[in-house]
Amino acid sequence: MPELYLYNSRKVRLAVLQGLLDTDGGPVTQKNRTCRIQYTTTSSRLRDDVIFLVRSLGGIATITPASARPPPGLVKGRPVHHRHDAYIIDIRLPAGIEPFRLTRKRELYNAEGGGRPMRFIESIEPAGTAEAVCIAVAAADSLYTTEDFLLTHNTLNDSFIILDEAQNTSAEQMKMFLTRLGFGSRVVVTGDVTRSTCRPARSAGCGWCRTSSTASRTFTSPG
Repeated sequence: MPELYLYNSRKVRLAVLQGLLDTDGGPVTQKNRTCRIQYTTTSSRLRDDVIFLVRSLGGIATITPASARPPPGLVKGRPVHHRHDAYIIDIRLPAGIEPFRLTRKRELYNAEGGGRPMRFIESIEPAGTAEAVCIAVAAADSLYTTEDFLLTHNTLNDSFIILDEAQNTSAEQMKMFLTRLGFGSRVVVTGDVTRSTCRPARSAGCGWCRTSSTASRTFTSPG
């Protein structure tokens, strides 16, 4: 699929997805379950492009490989020997997005009620250590899009945050914490520099609390 279609307006991306689903996709209904969408292709590139379109529209897509193993398949009782491995993509789209233009598919999907996308965190695993840079975006909610169209942010807006026992943070940890300060937020950092577990103590994040042996500092965002 040309990138011109993938990186286009929402209207164009939805129209492309609708055309694909009208031809090689369809609604799948199961008893006591909401309706989902299924698309099948033998092309790994088209598989990736369909998933890209779905995720760019706020949906989720999962893949189930289907191997072409003997015996041959049948079409109207006639054996089909030349088959290919296929990719079955299960799709769920947000409310308000119509996946089909074909009347019969659209009516079935709307009658059964489309299943909405849901995401869960299954595990958090270490990925290693690398250089990182904190960024800020102009959006009022500080959200930006990362890989696989996941929305995230690294700032806290309209919040009041207290960091206690700051004497036990490293300078890098303190910098990371303070750079999360978003619009309209306030951070209070407290700590006792005489009880730091960092060595040397003055190189730790508690260096922000130097006014007395037990001190606090308040940081307010410019917003």
